[in-house]
Amino acid sequence: MTIFEKQYPAYFKMKYDNSVLGLKDIQGKINSDQVVIEYVINDSTHLYTIVIGKSDVDLISVPLSNQFFNDITTLSEQMSGNLSIITTEKISIIC
Repeated sequence: MTIFEKQYPAYFKMKYDNSVLGLKDIQGKINSDQVVIEYVINDSTHLYTIVIGKSDVDLISVPLSNQFFNDITTLSEQMSGNLSIITTEKISIIC
């Protein structure tokens, strides 16, 4: 055990804890006016949005086009400062 592990045991416990909250656990931790949103891209053809509410769960599937990935690349470049010219063109994230 390193000195760092001894000095910060809570950090190491959290770092190596692989436990997962179940649906009922998540719903028990949020208020009725809150939701948890998870996004998953499956095999580059669909964007799945999982919306967990206090008492319900919704799964939304949106087909993706090449434009979606172009827009994400442009947005990422703009946010990282890698584009020298930022256009005023609207970026449509959901295609």
